Amino acid sequence: MPDASYFAAAAAIAAAIIAFFSVWFQIRNLSTAKLAEFRLRWINDLREELSEFVGILKLYRSLCAQKNDYLFRDNIKLRCDIEIESQRVISKARSIYSYASLCLDTDKKSHKKILCIMNSMLTSSFDDCEEEGFYGASRKVLDDEWEKLSHELLSGFSDKRRKRGSYVFLRGNESA
Repeated sequence: MPDASYFAAAAAIAAAIIAFFSVWFQIRNLSTAKLAEFRLRWINDLREELSEFVGILKLYRSLCAQKNDYLFRDNIKLRCDIEIESQRVISKARSIYSYASLCLDTDKKSHKKILCIMNSMLTSSFDDCEEEGFYGASRKVLDDEWEKLSHELLSGFSDKRRKRGSYVFLRGNESA
């Protein structure tokens, strides 16, 4: 019959294994939560910037209309102030476009669509139809990213593989 010290050693080894896996799961869950927090912040920041972009372009359109208004044609100082403000506003819109260009993956069709619409809105006087197209494309990207975040949290990054700075999830026999 085995000695009691064998049982004690086996129990100690089992306890060590259980402790190891417990710590490993805690670290894994913590890293998943932290990454999800960063992705959520990215989604919210992008949403803010995209909504600010449209608001700024509407302000720019309003300033251009004021500048061309016949009531202000004789007031040189007011026209200059409006022109300076217009330039500041369009500069901010270009800055947001640059931010979005850096945040979005131009290899993805939906991301590229937003950037194309934004560029079009910057270079022309956009209409309500173009604005609705921008909102629709933005919602699609934000919803897709939210779904990816939800999937990551639920799966715990179980099938993750690194690809170009983002996590790609594999189902079945799909390849990255």
